[in-house]
Amino acid sequence: MADVKALDISVFRAPQSAQDNVTSLVFTKVHNLSAEGLAQPSYVQSEIVDTDGQAAQFIYDDRELSSTVETEYKDGTPARFNRAIHAVESITNVTGTDIATTATGYDSGASNAFADLTVGDFFWPTGHHDTGLNIAHHITAKADDNNVTVAVAPTSVEAAGGSITIYSRKNTSGKTRGYEAFQTRKLNTSLGDNTSHQTLLNGAINTFGITMDTGGIIKVSEASLYEKKVDGVAALAGQTDGVADSSASYSSRINVKGYFVDGVSELCRFKTMDIQIDNGYESDSASGCDSKVLAKGPITSTMTITSRMAADDSDKWESRNSDTSYTASFAVLIASNDGATEVIYAQDNSKITESKPVINGKFAEVSLVASGQRSVNQNTTITSYRNN
Repeated sequence: MADVKALDISVFRAPQSAQDNVTSLVFTKVHNLSAEGLAQPSYVQSEIVDTDGQAAQFIYDDRELSSTVETEYKDGTPARFNRAIHAVESITNVTGTDIATTATGYDSGASNAFADLTVGDFFWPTGHHDTGLNIAHHITAKADDNNVTVAVAPTSVEAAGGSITIYSRKNTSGKTRGYEAFQTRKLNTSLGDNTSHQTLLNGAINTFGITMDTGGIIKVSEASLYEKKVDGVAALAGQTDGVADSSASYSSRINVKGYFVDGVSELCRFKTMDIQIDNGYESDSASGCDSKVLAKGPITSTMTITSRMAADDSDKWESRNSDTSYTASFAVLIASNDGATEVIYAQDNSKITESKPVINGKFAEVSLVASGQRSVNQNTTITSYRNN
């Protein structure tokens, strides 16, 4: 008799257009390091004393409906991040011949290029003759919808006249959830199609993490909760499979292109960063009912960072940690393998909740935790920005 091997098990996800809607779901295979969907029952033991001295009966109590995935950062990861933060998207895409740089920032003439951007946001211009201007900029002050100051002064003052585009695809953290199905498939030769399908419905991402080490592949983790389990192991009626993400995994050394504090580069100062999101979901059960209801809590967001310790400012992070009024924007920029797409993950109102020196062999480092709090400028805690 043949046994099931690890290669005979795979997991898939499919977005649901609405709660309980399973019409024509399109599943996409998850390329994972490890993954599982659980529909594990739990039991309580009867308190009746067995006078023969034997163990009491176990009575069904509840069922855990959850999934976990450990994988690697790919082209599709920003979309998963946006789903995790329940993103609200707005796109700035303004082209004009009246857009110019100043000594401290940008003047978009009458184009109102910055109408939907605010202090703390990132944007990308394209079309400048000085290519050093065609990079991500961080807004530190906004006079009006046309005039902004950026964290790092433009490399040159370029007058209006050329066709310049100001672009930013901004996804702020929100609270309106989507729904998702999770399906585990494994070899079962007793079935007609040789495959069993164990399906969980009405899922929501509860936790999500992106981990950038000093080298190696950027790692991604997520955990979801679900409201229902489909009985049996048959495929859902009308379900199909879409095209899986076949992009190459991203490298911490190659694809991380920038670390920023208040828009100023910390590249080659910051060594590692671990971003963790927690939506605080809880599931609620009811007697006589095997399905659940999920409720979201306030989002929590942290960036745990390892930084080199500068000899001329060795107290930098401990001093900022001690200053109870200090807040800052912390961000990381990750570029695609072809360099065409840049994504920035940013907490624009972070409090340093922990900072401590660490001896790492022959090197002195600082371990710090930047904890996100609601932005003072817009309705978000953590935001992603994309240049296309």
